[in-house]
Amino acid sequence: MSSYEIVFSGQLQAGFDAQQVRANLCQLFKTDAARIERLFSAHSTVLKKGLDQASAEKYRAALQRAGALVEVINTEAAAPELTRHNNAAITARDNYMAAFSHIDAPDFAIAAPGSPMQDKPKEWVPVDVDLSQLSLAPVGSDMAQLKDETVATVPDISHLALQ
Repeated sequence: MSSYEIVFSGQLQAGFDAQQVRANLCQLFKTDAARIERLFSAHSTVLKKGLDQASAEKYRAALQRAGALVEVINTEAAAPELTRHNNAAITARDNYMAAFSHIDAPDFAIAAPGSPMQDKPKEWVPVDVDLSQLSLAPVGSDMAQLKDETVATVPDISHLALQ
């Protein structure tokens, strides 16, 4: 006995409005709009599986009346036969990697445990810097700049009188 599944890929029947189809599916499946929205956002969703041919056709007819375009897939016919190849060739995983198939990868070796993995550092040579113009302040001294204290001169206003 064949087994069928109902697959919905978000497509609508000709002449149906998307909002009306969503409302029809909410009513048909007795669910909320958020779950129906997920059906429309997915690429393909299996709505029901493990059906016989008569039940699958009933589901297809009901979904077509609601406005949804669905596929009925025979799962036994769709299952490919598995074959083993003993001499499978190594191929690139995608087009990007296939572009680099002509490049030979370097042959890296594994170093022995405890062997140095980095190059030896260069010998450090101190830089000769002239610091003769610098001086140190005594311990506890204030390191802030001294403020220039200028005394303001007060003009002589003794010759002025208020009347």
